[in-house]
Amino acid sequence: MSDSEKLRKIKEIDYDRYVDISSLEKLAAYAIKYLEDNNITTTWTNLVIATYYLFPRKFAISEDFIDFPNAERLNRTLMHLVPPKGRNYAIGSSKIDYVLTPLGRSVAEEVEVTINKEAVVKNRKQEVISAIKTTPMTSYTDIKESSEYKNYVQSRDFSVDMIWTLYKVIPFTQQEKIMKKLVSGLRFAQDAGDIECVEFIEKMMNSLHK
Repeated sequence: MSDSEKLRKIKEIDYDRYVDISSLEKLAAYAIKYLEDNNITTTWTNLVIATYYLFPRKFAISEDFIDFPNAERLNRTLMHLVPPKGRNYAIGSSKIDYVLTPLGRSVAEEVEVTINKEAVVKNRKQEVISAIKTTPMTSYTDIKESSEYKNYVQSRDFSVDMIWTLYKVIPFTQQEKIMKKLVSGLRFAQDAGDIECVEFIEKMMNSLHK
């Protein structure tokens, strides 16, 4: 795979994971490490592209034009990486491939730790939120308060399409995830003695089994 193909596969890092890193030079040092780790030549052009692709919110021309890189900021940041006027994070230029100095590598590794730590924290928060959202009570309440359930109570008409509209999914997708919510809601409805809701949930579960 060529450098250009690898560069096009770079995915933006979530802004929350690097928002507190104020030094643009540290982010650029990490970009050099990223290129090295992915066997991409550390040319000036590749570094400009990688730095912007990884951290667009820091290197875009403005918040309103996030899809457009700020060329002046990127160029200035790369100039500040190298001595004698820069931070001694790297050696390189538009004519020479960039190489991290020992200090620069240490900085890049610190950024990497911060980014990965924030990712773990974010994933844990999402797991907690997901767990809260799928408790028996919330699963039951989501069904009870839905227009699909209210229409069923009034008309006694049931259609499998009610499932997709209730959970806002494409028909016949995410059935395993929906079934887990139905099972959770069913247990709560049974404990609450809500016969009508139990009946509605069972109809949905039977439709998914077909």
